[in-house]
Amino acid sequence: MTQDHGQDLIDRAFFLYRAGEFQQAYDLLTEAAPRYPEREQRLYAWRFNLAARLGTLTWRRRSSKMPSTAVIFTAILP
Repeated sequence: MTQDHGQDLIDRAFFLYRAGEFQQAYDLLTEAAPRYPEREQRLYAWRFNLAARLGTLTWRRRSSKMPSTAVIFTAILP
């Protein structure tokens, strides 16, 4: 039995991205992410980029106690 390292997932997501199917790629990565904890950072980054392409990122100020010159925002994935 071969071990699944998620390469098929990566290939499929990349194919969908290249085809302009951003929502399908996002959904695929979101559904599969828990199965690949070793790829968590990469999958999150890809989901973040796809959400930006889809225009679905939500921004929230992290701390109201910070001076206005040091505002940090957090992107919230849908």
